Amino acid sequence: MPEHIITWGIFKEKHEFDTAIDSCKQALKARPEYEKAYFNTGVALMEKGEFDTEITNQRKALGIKPDYAWAHYNLGRALHESEDFYGSVESFKQALHFAPDTVEILSSLGIYLKENGSIDAAIENYRKAL
Repeated sequence: MPEHIITWGIFKEKHEFDTAIDSCKQALKARPEYEKAYFNTGVALMEKGEFDTEITNQRKALGIKPDYAWAHYNLGRALHESEDFYGSVESFKQALHFAPDTVEILSSLGIYLKENGSIDAAIENYRKAL
């Protein structure tokens, strides 16, 4: 693991998101196919409210590791923020495909389904989360 990913976490916790992103860029220079660096860049971008670039980074992570449940999860969150509700729900479903009993994913999907008027499906996800 490139040491830049370790420093990413420190800068993220300090809310120094641009520096955290720079750490990920350095990691990608060392290892261009490092999906975690794209994922972490996306997380920092989401914190900054840069959802379109977050979406791009999560898709890059998924291009390298298609079964990366948390990248699907964060892609779903970013798509929701960008008002792509269908894409958001589909991303959450993909996250659940790879991490089927993850409470955080189940409950978030329930929230987004409820917001989109799919009350029965939302209740089903809430029940699975319990």
